[in-house]
Amino acid sequence: VLNGTYPGFVIFPHTFGGWGDTNFADINDIINFMVANADVDPNRVVVHGLSQGGKGTWEYINAHPRVFAGAAPMSGIIGDN
Repeated sequence: VLNGTYPGFVIFPHTFGGWGDTNFADINDIINFMVANADVDPNRVVVHGLSQGGKGTWEYINAHPRVFAGAAPMSGIIGDN
């Protein structure tokens, strides 16, 4: 994304077996590192996920509602279904 036109970062976390507090704590650590060391604006961090990532997006924003400026879950189920 850092191509000289629009400075930004894209991070693609993966999980095997589902999302949860451990994954979210690791992702929070990455976000905090990037804010502190890479001139990332904490008020412009957005989360997006597709399928299992969409489910993780819903879970993440419910568990940590103040981390992201926006969210775009796609094709992610809510709950245990």
